[in-house]
Amino acid sequence: MKTVVLFIAMCVVVRVYSQNIGINDNGTAPNSNAILDVDVSTNDKGVLIPRLTTAQRTSIAGLGATEEGLTVYDETTKSFWYWDGSQWIEIATSLSAGSGGWGLLGNAGTTSGTNFLGTTDAQALDIRTNNVIRTRITTKGQIEVFNTGQSVFLGEAAGQNDNLATNRNVYVGYYAGYSNTGGALNTAIGHEPMRNSTGGNYNTAIGRQALYNNSTGDWNTAIGDQALLSNTGGHANVAVGKLSLYSNTSGNYNVAIGVRPLYQNTSGEYNIALGYDALRSNNTGGSNVALGHNALYMNVNANYNIALGPNSLYSNNSGENNIALGRYALYSNVNGYSNIALGKDAQYQNNGGYYNIAIGTAALYANISGINNVAIGHNTLTNNTASYNTAVGKQALYKNSTGTRNTAVGFNALYENATGNNNTALGYGAFQTSANSGYTNSTAIGYNAPMNASNKVVVGNSSVTTIGGYANWTNLSDGRFKINVQENVHGLDFILKLRPVTYQLDINKLAEHLHTPDSLRLFDSEKLKAKEIQCGFIAQEVEKAAQEVNFNFHGIDKPKNPNDHYGLRYAEFVVPIVKAIQEQQEIITNQQTNLAKQQKEIELLKEKVEKLEKLLQKQ
Repeated sequence: MKTVVLFIAMCVVVRVYSQNIGINDNGTAPNSNAILDVDVSTNDKGVLIPRLTTAQRTSIAGLGATEEGLTVYDETTKSFWYWDGSQWIEIATSLSAGSGGWGLLGNAGTTSGTNFLGTTDAQALDIRTNNVIRTRITTKGQIEVFNTGQSVFLGEAAGQNDNLATNRNVYVGYYAGYSNTGGALNTAIGHEPMRNSTGGNYNTAIGRQALYNNSTGDWNTAIGDQALLSNTGGHANVAVGKLSLYSNTSGNYNVAIGVRPLYQNTSGEYNIALGYDALRSNNTGGSNVALGHNALYMNVNANYNIALGPNSLYSNNSGENNIALGRYALYSNVNGYSNIALGKDAQYQNNGGYYNIAIGTAALYANISGINNVAIGHNTLTNNTASYNTAVGKQALYKNSTGTRNTAVGFNALYENATGNNNTALGYGAFQTSANSGYTNSTAIGYNAPMNASNKVVVGNSSVTTIGGYANWTNLSDGRFKINVQENVHGLDFILKLRPVTYQLDINKLAEHLHTPDSLRLFDSEKLKAKEIQCGFIAQEVEKAAQEVNFNFHGIDKPKNPNDHYGLRYAEFVVPIVKAIQEQQEIITNQQTNLAKQQKEIELLKEKVEKLEKLLQKQ
């Protein structure tokens, strides 16, 4: 009885025609174009096809060409699959991308290196918006970006407001070049570089918020975190390093390399700062050069200073035209000007003194306000506070404190003088006196020439047996003025810094640097070359020497890439050598003139002595 009921029920929902089969609950005839038509009057049911796991699906045996079109639902991948006669193919949906498609809402189950988005023939891949090509990946692996401005924008909101005129900008990074509208030929790479820039041209910004506020400034280069962040209208600045030229707004032609160099500069121009906090406090000062950490740290508005060395000219505020070379050179100077200090602690305590020259460790160390002093040598004029003194030689005028217009040339010359004025000492230990002497207007010439009174001239010491000469004394020598004489080529100052050396080439190290394989090396020839004694210079030392004298020397061939090496064009050395010879010849000529004058002075002195002797003999 149950079998009969079931058969009757099936007859109610299934109607079979000669060409079609229909399954429904309302007796509707099947569609004539369908072999099977499944319908339900409530429109709330579907068809369940076989449901298998991936393991079950892939283990179905006997599949071949005759089973093409076999369809199942894979419960593992949550997608439909069909057999194409040789393999299973996933039917792509918006939620899953199979072998035949790529999902718009994401894809799962992909395999890197197997699944991909792109072409399988030798054609480029184009990406369009509004049916206009915006990006193309060529068959050579190039990524091309298309817009009317010939610009490249990569990153969230990068170049978002660019007017897409022919600006040729490159903005890469989060909000890079965000506000730019008409600025052209700019490059900004990093997090928010040139974000607020509106119209500047030819700028390069690399690093977080580099050139962040630039509006109209042109030709600037900012590399580093917040480098040139505040710049708005400054032109042709170079800032390399974190916070370099951070506060600059309108200053032009500055170079800052390091961490926070020229940090507070706003409108100062033509400054060069290399090193941590070099010229950090500078605001409006211009044409300064600071090399070394904290060099010219406190400088605010002074101009034309050069500080080379850690903490050199550290306290300088308004002093101008100073040159400090060496650690702590002119460290305490605040407003002194036109001073030259070369050497550690040279003119360390100088505050308001000016026109002083100190060369040597601790030379003019204690000078505070003295002016027009020259100290050359270790500890020369170390305790001096006075003016118009000249000391050349180690510890010359060492104890001088308030004495003025003294000249000491030679080791320990005028060593004991403290308060004496207008004295001259020439020679090793010349002007030997008791401690703290205060003689005035005296001259001592010669080795250990002693002095025991003011207004006295002593030549030689007690061991001298003869003082003579062959010409009369000349009181005055007429010099001629030289106006507007300029030399653009550095001579002695550069040449004297060079270190001629002999050397042998480290062939193995050179081969390693050049990545030369052993198979290409001629070891027998290399051994002979390695034995050669050569002479020349070290290129890095020549480069440093040129930099120290601010000489743009063309004889240095610098590396162009990491595998390159330094070289020297030795023929280029002829020009500065000729200049040096000219300068040296001038020095020699001047020395000869001075020697001739001194010789005449000696002869006059002899004549006076002889006259005195004759007068004494007559008495």
